[in-house]
Amino acid sequence: MVNIETVKAIGEAVETATDTDEWSQLWFTLVKEPWTTLVIVPAESDSSALGHARSLAEAGRRYQADSVDVIDAERITPSDVPEVLTTLAERSGNGVRVLVAVRSPLEHAAAIPVARACEAAVLAVRLGEAQMVASRRTIDTVGESLFIGSIVEPAELVL
Repeated sequence: MVNIETVKAIGEAVETATDTDEWSQLWFTLVKEPWTTLVIVPAESDSSALGHARSLAEAGRRYQADSVDVIDAERITPSDVPEVLTTLAERSGNGVRVLVAVRSPLEHAAAIPVARACEAAVLAVRLGEAQMVASRRTIDTVGESLFIGSIVEPAELVL
């Protein structure tokens, strides 16, 4: 079953470890590009994108009348992919912006078709830890043309 969080419903309950102004600034930077579906892709195999997706969704909810959904696709199996893709299409088809959190596609192949089904992507890297080779391979695996930005987090921040 696909886990969807409608941030309009959970509102202020989402707390982040980073200044909300930074997430709001990132939100406004990302929405300059046309997209309704955006995937957050970690460069490192041990990183989670879910906290980033929740923080961005909360920032978006503050400034957008419509809801912003988060799909947690970090633990999907290959057999879950069709359901995730259907849910993604249904939610975005209803005018909802959808943020998708996946695991590193270098370690979790089921992330690849989900990421490629999105209109845009953001690479999440840890400062001082991300290896350039892994970041480049991640971008190449998903598709360079999808990437519109990156999230750089401090090395000590683990979400």
